[in-house]
Amino acid sequence: MNESVTRSRRSASSRPHPGEHPPNAPDDRLRSGPELAAHRHRWSAVVAAVVMLLMVVPMLPLLPAPAHALGGGSTHAGRYEYGITPVWMGSFRLDDGRIAWCAFDPDLFGPAASDYTYGDWQQESVFVSGNGVELTGEPLERAAYILATWGDTQDEFTARAVYRALHHHTGVGFALRAGEQLTADTAELADRMWQEAGRFGGPHTMAGPRLTPQHGGQQVTVDLETPRGRSGEPVPGEVVASITGPGVWEQTGTTTLSFDADGSHRILATGTGEITVKTARSVPSSHLLIAHPTQADAQRIVASAENVPISAQAQVRVVDRFQPEADTTAQTWHHEGSAADETPLVGSPLVDTLHVRASRDTSWLPSVDGSGQIPATFTVDWYYSASPLPRSAKPPAEAEHFDRVQATATGPGDLVVSSKRAVDRSGWFYPVVSFRVADQPEHLRGRFASDFSADFHAEREQTIVPWQPSVVTQASEIVDGRVTDLISVSGNDPAAELTVVSELWMSHEPARTEGLPDAPVDAERLATVSTTVTGNETVSTEPVDVPWSRFVGEDVWPNLYWVERIDRSPSTERWQGRHLLPHETITLTRPTATTKTARYLVAGEQTTDTATVTGTIPTSNRSESVRTDLSFSLYRFDDSTDGGAQPVCLAPMWTQPEPITVTKPGDYVSDPVTVEAPGTYGFRHHLSTTVTQASGADTVEPGASDAHEPALTTMLHEGDCGAESETVIAVPPPVPPVPDEPAPPAEPIAPVASREIALAATGFPAPVLWVAAGASMLVLGTGAVLRRRRR
Repeated sequence: MNESVTRSRRSASSRPHPGEHPPNAPDDRLRSGPELAAHRHRWSAVVAAVVMLLMVVPMLPLLPAPAHALGGGSTHAGRYEYGITPVWMGSFRLDDGRIAWCAFDPDLFGPAASDYTYGDWQQESVFVSGNGVELTGEPLERAAYILATWGDTQDEFTARAVYRALHHHTGVGFALRAGEQLTADTAELADRMWQEAGRFGGPHTMAGPRLTPQHGGQQVTVDLETPRGRSGEPVPGEVVASITGPGVWEQTGTTTLSFDADGSHRILATGTGEITVKTARSVPSSHLLIAHPTQADAQRIVASAENVPISAQAQVRVVDRFQPEADTTAQTWHHEGSAADETPLVGSPLVDTLHVRASRDTSWLPSVDGSGQIPATFTVDWYYSASPLPRSAKPPAEAEHFDRVQATATGPGDLVVSSKRAVDRSGWFYPVVSFRVADQPEHLRGRFASDFSADFHAEREQTIVPWQPSVVTQASEIVDGRVTDLISVSGNDPAAELTVVSELWMSHEPARTEGLPDAPVDAERLATVSTTVTGNETVSTEPVDVPWSRFVGEDVWPNLYWVERIDRSPSTERWQGRHLLPHETITLTRPTATTKTARYLVAGEQTTDTATVTGTIPTSNRSESVRTDLSFSLYRFDDSTDGGAQPVCLAPMWTQPEPITVTKPGDYVSDPVTVEAPGTYGFRHHLSTTVTQASGADTVEPGASDAHEPALTTMLHEGDCGAESETVIAVPPPVPPVPDEPAPPAEPIAPVASREIALAATGFPAPVLWVAAGASMLVLGTGAVLRRRRR
């Protein structure tokens, strides 16, 4: 059984505490009288037997080699002989060089008495000595400590002290009085050995190293302790602390450190990873190592210098460098609700927020001098493109480099950077953040693991400087009962597809030169249409039906107007039109008519009435069928022809047989009507509109009211009864002249510009000059005819 031979030497001058007495120690009386004589008699018989055995040995065959046998020159420190019988009371050396002790069986032959052989070494924590004393617990552990500490001594004085301590303090006692006398001069040293064994003997414990990372793991403070014995006192001796992993002891610059007292030490990281700190040494065992003889009547032998290893360890992570990383949140235009001041505009710098951190497997390291965190300088490059580009590991060739700035971070967190160059165009800008070791101060470069660069167009790393589209619109005239809006878009992303939302509103408010930002109070939205525009182009909206039934019965018709807007897209800003802009407003005027007919005619002739219709004429569309009719009526007031008739329009004497359909403003002539009798007459016109909801037609605007009768007729305009322009005076036909009857002389009548001649004030109605068949006649109100001579 091989043992470690590492031993801690103790000074023979170390003294025990005064008055200490070992436990379980019996009286140190020695054998004497008959007991001693009997003892000597036994040894005499043994010697005779040995002599006879030595004579027989040459005639016996060779025996196998013993497990343990004395080496050449068997005498070793501590030998004591009595008479002719050698009794070993000390130590001796075995063939393998080990020092062995015959300490607890003094009544039996020692190994030197004959060629005794022994079995293998056995660890024993309970041992009964030859004189019946049981050794266990603390006495045995102290004995083990003494053997392990001084058992291999080469000094005879120390060896006798060991022998005395093993016998006197363990309670085994001495076999011979002379044995106590032989060791009397070593009593003080033996006492000191026993006392020291009580302080530093086993069982032993060793606390694990206490590891405290410093400076982010770049250094580790290590609290080390030496082993403790039964009493809790540190066991003297040297302990070796070793490091496995990327670290060295600051004190030695190597992975090993020797110490013999508790204290703090420091480890410097030489890399990144886990390190194990292990403390180890050998301590005296707390058991006996005993070999038993293969023959009877021989002493058991006890090994010396039995030491056992004891160790403890702990782990910690260390780093010697770290990896700065970052990603950015660009001042991206969020088209789903960002305010106008959040939108990067042409003329302003690009702004990005760097989210700085260390990589997942490292931590941001502080400066080892305690001045703060290690600074790391990042670079932000912006690239421009007129169209969006996909994500890639590196900037693509079509990306134009726009600007570069550097910013220094002193730890994890957010860092805001702005471009030096102002934005000079609309489009896509892509910030790419990177970290290069070469950009760092030379004395700090060793603290960084490697370069780092984020992907091109990584998440949140896109700034859009939006295009600012504008719209010029022109509302159309009403065609077929429908209106459209002509849209011209400019300033748009050439590749962007926009949706222009056009709303048709109705209001009684007039158009404004600059328009209104909001709808008037009385405004009602009639319809909403969306029109897709790609780039910059001019398009027309889908036509929208004019809802005639909504307002046809009103005295004053409203105006229709368009309002457009463009919602934000990924590349364009919002555009909002204004209400009631002149070019977007369609003025609706309730139709009316003015009429004129002949003032005078001769009874029996035909006459007509002419109506000039103005205003907005409703026309049919998809949702409503509309018809506008114009009809005429003729009323007879009375028989007078002097222009003083009172208009009475109770029952028309004539009505237009079929109404005239009015499709646009203009002049409309009634059918001719014959006035049979002289008198005063008056025309009246009737302009009406009938609106019929088309079968299955949808409402113009979801939610709008459509609670109208299926057919709604509205009188738009009706002529006044007795209007001057509508009054006709029918005079009797002229009386033909009597042949050969001379006409009475008459004064000449002054010519007038018209055919009407004023007569002298004779009390008669004003005459009418009737010209027929080349003759001039003055027709009087009484029916008399005054002939004039021809010119």
